[in-house]
Formats: sequence, structure tokens, C-alpha cells
Amino acid sequence: MLNHSEANPESIIISDSGSVSVYESRIEIVPREFTTIASGEEIAFNLKLSKNLQREDIILRVEGDGEDLGIISEDGIYSPPAESIDVQNIRVVAELASNPKVQSSSIGVLNPAETLFLQCIKNDQAYPLRAELHFLDEGTERLPDFAALKPVGEVCLDELALSRRDFDQGFPGLNNRFEWFALNINSVIYAPVAGSYYIAINSDDGSKVFINGNQIIDNDGIHGVRLYSVLHRFICV
Repeated sequence: MLNHSEANPESIIISDSGSVSVYESRIEIVPREFTTIASGEEIAFNLKLSKNLQREDIILRVEGDGEDLGIISEDGIYSPPAESIDVQNIRVVAELASNPKVQSSSIGVLNPAETLFLQCIKNDQAYPLRAELHFLDEGTERLPDFAALKPVGEVCLDELALSRRDFDQGFPGLNNRFEWFALNINSVIYAPVAGSYYIAINSDDGSKVFINGNQIIDNDGIHGVRLYSVLHRFICV
């Protein structure tokens, strides 16, 4: 005997000639994580439903602590609000109308329109920068091809501006690893106005900077603190 209240919040049992089939009601919303800015572009959410559900069975809503979190249409199109003073954690929830216990949610971060680095999420906290962690062989002198490597972990960072420190103090967010590692740091740079901007990086040891997949700074190799900068033009689209 199946106690469906314990096995699943919602199920349908069909009996045909003595056989019993159980169809569990399941919802999956994608993407499961997102980042956006106030007055930014719309985001399309898709639903994957178990075969006993129809799209009209599902209710979509936006949750969060702020007053204006944006809206989501019946078609799954999320429109951010026109303004947001502070960074807000929000959720887009897809819920079965007949049983709110059957639901799926996407966790998001809503940034103010003037935000430069759009934030990433780690353990329900929002950070400006997402970094893939790679361990390097001892004696490595140059940055690896990150595309050919599988990261061993992830670090979310508040900023790139780190104070000078002895190497055995470690790197923020990393434990028990003082050297022979590399970070592939990613974020979205929001340029509010088209034009030329100075991009600079000051590192010890090697570093490179890519924008839209194109390398604009090569500060690689084993060296002391060294600053490289370049004038880069952003074209708003």
C-alpha cells in the first residue's frame, strides 16, 4: 500500500485490470540560478513537468524581501523592476495550483542598475565575482588553459582588491592551499554608457584579462607585483 502523502505531495493512481501505476507530480524550473539588474533585460524561464501535469496547472510568482521585485508573466517571462536601491535576493517560484507543496524555484540576485560587477550566489550569499579553483603542478610558471581543465572547486569573491600579504596567509575563500593554484574569475561588467574605459590588473604572479572571450591584458608568468592597464572600448547593445 502506498501512502502518497509521505512518498510525494501529489500523485495520481490509475488502476487498469488490476495493475496500478503511480505518476508523481514534479516541476522543474530552469534556469535554477540567475542574476539581473534593475531595468535590465527580460529572462525567460522554462518548466519541465511530469506527464500528468499541464502548463495551466502551474502558478508562477516572484518572492523576496523588497517592495518591487519585478513581475513574471504566465508565459514565464520575468521583467526586472525599473529601480532597485540595494542588492536583493529573490526567487522565481513555479507552484502547482492544487497543491502548493509541489513546487520548484530559481534563486536570483537583483542588482541596482548602476552595478559594475553582477553578483553570484554561494550558500545563499551574494558575491560580485565567481571563481573556478584549479590546482597547479609544483613549478608551473604560466597560467593553464582553463578550458581544458576541470575545476576542483569554486570561490565567490567580494572584490579583486586584495591587500599585500605573505603567501602563507592564504587567499580569501581558500583553506590549506597557499601556492600552486589558479583562479579563473568570471563576472559580468555592466557599462552604463558606451565609451572607452581603462582596464587594469596588478598581480603577483601571473594574470590575464579577457573580455567577451578576447584577451586584452597579458600579465602572465612568475614575477613580483606588476601593473598592466589598457584602454578598452565598450559598445552598449
